[in-house]
Amino acid sequence: MTASFYNSVENLDVSTAALAAAPVVATLALYSTAKTLGRRYRERELKRQTCVAEVEQMGTSRKGEKMKGTAVICGGGYSGLVAARICHDHFERVIVIEAEPWLNTDEGKMARSWEQKSRRTRIMQYESLNTHDGFVYRCMSRLFPKFRDECAASEIHVGKPIPKLHFWGIGAKCIPEELPDVHFTSRQGQETIMRRLTMDKSKYPNIEQITGLVVSLHADPIDRQRVQKISVRTAAGTVDIEGALFLDCTGTAQGPKWLQRAGYANPANFGPDDKKFEDIKSEYNPHVRYSTLEFNLSEANRKRFHELIPKSDSKSVYGCMPHPEKDNTSVYIAERDGGLIHVCGGGYGDAATPENMDDFIECSKARYMEKPYPDFWYPVLDHLRDCEDEMVVSKVVVPPRSYMRWDQVGDLPANWLAVGDAVLRVNPVYAQGLSHILHSMATFDACLREVWVDGQSAPTKIPATFARTFFTRQHQKIVPIWESNKTSDYAFATTTPCKGETLEKGACLRWYFKRLRYLMQEDTDITRRMVWVGSFLAPDVDILAPSVLLKVVWDVIKRPYVG
Repeated sequence: MTASFYNSVENLDVSTAALAAAPVVATLALYSTAKTLGRRYRERELKRQTCVAEVEQMGTSRKGEKMKGTAVICGGGYSGLVAARICHDHFERVIVIEAEPWLNTDEGKMARSWEQKSRRTRIMQYESLNTHDGFVYRCMSRLFPKFRDECAASEIHVGKPIPKLHFWGIGAKCIPEELPDVHFTSRQGQETIMRRLTMDKSKYPNIEQITGLVVSLHADPIDRQRVQKISVRTAAGTVDIEGALFLDCTGTAQGPKWLQRAGYANPANFGPDDKKFEDIKSEYNPHVRYSTLEFNLSEANRKRFHELIPKSDSKSVYGCMPHPEKDNTSVYIAERDGGLIHVCGGGYGDAATPENMDDFIECSKARYMEKPYPDFWYPVLDHLRDCEDEMVVSKVVVPPRSYMRWDQVGDLPANWLAVGDAVLRVNPVYAQGLSHILHSMATFDACLREVWVDGQSAPTKIPATFARTFFTRQHQKIVPIWESNKTSDYAFATTTPCKGETLEKGACLRWYFKRLRYLMQEDTDITRRMVWVGSFLAPDVDILAPSVLLKVVWDVIKRPYVG
């Protein structure tokens, strides 16, 4: 055969191989491109939905100049304390206005908060069951150095959020080491440790707390775009406090009234898209109520309690949410700081609120459970029934939940901000109250860091666009929390939805999450994703990833109906 023949065959083999390999190469290229695009999309959503990036800056004091003047914080609860701590990094002076006198004493800052004799009169769930997510712990750790050690000083356990909360008996399998750190504390303990650390003069000398009640605010007579001062009613009389920046952390509806009385939010000064205060509020009513039986057990009774429950790095003993179509009640048991035991029962609509352990046991037995309670459940309840002489009861009827779109209000001053309950009131059932506050405050801190950078001279006043910028970004960060609350609460027929909405809203998402809960019984990857997303440390796309969607589709094929 001729050489040309062999060359033709050789060329044919090369061409054939190239044709055969082309689909493989194309598939690999497509996979690589899709993976890169997916990673970039996740990074974008992480930045858009969460404050993970903003938190990394929190707690870092200015290396150069701080802004001259005073940051005035109206309210000394969760919002006010975080605001004061952050403002200390940026302003020469910080003043917190708090109405309750005892909070400005050593009792309000004591390490053993469970020994306080005084009680918060303005906090609805001060003695109720309380829990926090990984985002809260990360923020606290950034704001307060050695926060874990401070928790130990207050007998607050730091561990892993091992899923002890079941859904009508459906649990979750996890690898604890893959979960973020959390701290297990009561509402009382959380606020007290924050106050003790924030008001520590050795670390934050420029923060001052004044006992009084804010009654009004006053515009700057020279520059109407700014608030000049507030009037505060104290035991000695009414005093005026001037400031460079004011934050409404009162959690009340007074802020809009103060602003309007001072001449702000005037429709005559509105732009084409601006709205009045009365037009920016969304509200729905989940009709939730619950009671907490708090046990401060003797050493012997506490030892017996620990003998009855499994050892765990989580201080949540067990909890169970209701099946929305078959039940409306929830039950929980958790251990908190100082060894306090919280037993909580309640739910939606006409759910009973237990007043003693017999009520709680009856409630437990009457609930719909697809799988039974853990073996230790009723022995623990029987033990606590024998300890009722060491028990106190608190009840909560949750009022309507609301969201104020401050970013839509026209004619607002540049140096007046609202955070916390003054903006968003979430359902306490989901334990996101402090989380949404910290989202707002991380956003606030980031906005301040953009006004001037270290090495530059600090400005003499807040920029004219500061409030508008903050409210716009705040909305972007906290509206997912508002929407997720509604999605969950709309599952219950007794919920009164927002105006213009029906309880059908979010039905597809509820179906999807229901399927995920069943998969979490055996799939540790889905559990990990759900915990990180639920802790606001990962974007929603993590539970909508192709690998997760395929698992859901396959599960539907195998078992079309669950629950």
